[in-house]
Amino acid sequence: MMEPLTIHEDLKYVMQQWLTCIIFYFIYSYTGKTGLLIFVAIWSVITAFLIYRLCHYISGGEKWCDAIITALIMLVLNMCFEVTRPQIFTYIIIIFEMFLIEKYKREGSLKYLFLLPILFVLESNLHASMLFMLVAIYFAFLFGEIFYIDFVDRIKIKFKFDKFIFKLIFIGTVSILCGLINPYGKDALFYIFYSTDDSINNFVGEMKAPTITDISGIIIYLSIFLNVCVYIYLFAKHRQNRIQTYYLALLLGTSVLGLIANKSIPYLIICSFIPLSNYIKDQELKIRFNFTNSRVDIFNKFLTICVALSIPLISYLSIQKQMSEKNDYPSAYGALNYLYSHVSPDDIILFNNYDEGGYAEYLGFRPFIDQSAEIFLKKNNKKKDIFQEYIDFICGKTYYKDFLQSYNFDYIIIWRDTVPEQLMLRDTDYSILYQDEECILFHKN
Repeated sequence: MMEPLTIHEDLKYVMQQWLTCIIFYFIYSYTGKTGLLIFVAIWSVITAFLIYRLCHYISGGEKWCDAIITALIMLVLNMCFEVTRPQIFTYIIIIFEMFLIEKYKREGSLKYLFLLPILFVLESNLHASMLFMLVAIYFAFLFGEIFYIDFVDRIKIKFKFDKFIFKLIFIGTVSILCGLINPYGKDALFYIFYSTDDSINNFVGEMKAPTITDISGIIIYLSIFLNVCVYIYLFAKHRQNRIQTYYLALLLGTSVLGLIANKSIPYLIICSFIPLSNYIKDQELKIRFNFTNSRVDIFNKFLTICVALSIPLISYLSIQKQMSEKNDYPSAYGALNYLYSHVSPDDIILFNNYDEGGYAEYLGFRPFIDQSAEIFLKKNNKKKDIFQEYIDFICGKTYYKDFLQSYNFDYIIIWRDTVPEQLMLRDTDYSILYQDEECILFHKN
């Protein structure tokens, strides 16, 4: 498939979330923006319910802990990750995969794992770039079945490899192969490996490594620290009990992902916090209340109800925030609306910045670039490294006129306080049509 939305021609394009786009398209067609936000809110409540049920199953009924873990996870997800993007489907698919693994671990029946190929097919069509997360979780589970750690007098790592392990390997292999069942085949399966590079990692916020000074970094480092404290406590106080290698592998793997990119926060939170409910039962990490059994039961129910009510409340507040915030609009919102009201989108060649490409396409323009940054990498589109070309222009590394003339742009939208803005303000070949606090719209004379 060739990329159809921008001014570029013959760019190879893998629509790795095609099924998600269809779902969102139909919802928007019939209900508009409000319908999409309500759908996300409902999906958020479903996600919370499934997390709670999984924690409840793992802990064996420790309701107070299940409620707290669910609330913590949903608090992070609803901050900025429960949005109209394919990741909201990925969260639920991951939770289902973890649930099937838990069912197998406790009941020993392979019938639960036979459902995994269905999840892999769904993920490869809803959000193919994150299919590797399903693979990573299964590998962590398989690793935990082969190796496990005992704490008795000293740490012992035990090894097991029998016919059941071969069956697990076979099921995992079949599941991965089922990921090929999508319109793009292996291109979707391996999409994650050629959809990023240093230019994207250093420019796109969600792809940047976290720092302790921003909220993303605080969440990641605090989550890792909390988990490390739990495992240290288990080692110090409960050496006679086994720490499950599967859970430890999940923590280590998602911690590495979290330290690499901000977008990995949800996967770290989900895959490391849910297993903590296991240690309520296995490690007897229980809060001791001086209550009678009936009062403890009342407390559990009260806490569960509070959490159940808080999830839709958080979702509602999130909707209100998204519908009322001016920041939801791109920085060139005014410039693009001005341009739309004065020229036909089909008659111009437009340069725009990365953040407003999607809105330009919504208005009918064919922009220079949009938020699907990976499409503009040469190793992905097989033609040209457009994203690096864009970065070099914005940062003043290439002569602005050479770049603008190479595409023969009629209209140019430039952010404030950039090198091109300062140069073009002094260039008589370009006139200003519109300007605001965010950007300037130039027209080539």
